[in-house]
Amino acid sequence: MKQSVTRLAEQAAKLSQDERVQLVETILKHLPAPDPEWTAAWMSEIEKRIASIERGEEQSIPAEAVHARLREKYRV
Repeated sequence: MKQSVTRLAEQAAKLSQDERVQLVETILKHLPAPDPEWTAAWMSEIEKRIASIERGEEQSIPAEAVHARLREKYRV
């Protein structure tokens, strides 16, 4: 990470939760719009995955279980 980004991150960490939310919303407003082809491709993939789960071909994993595995793996 660039030094300027590191400094900004350190300053952001000192903000209140509401101020951090406002900062993130402001940053998101300035990001470029997503590529419509990319968005369409992901929507198609999401629909395929949902249909597969609904047909019983795959099972979803609860988010809590995924988070627990990641915390264990990375010892967070």
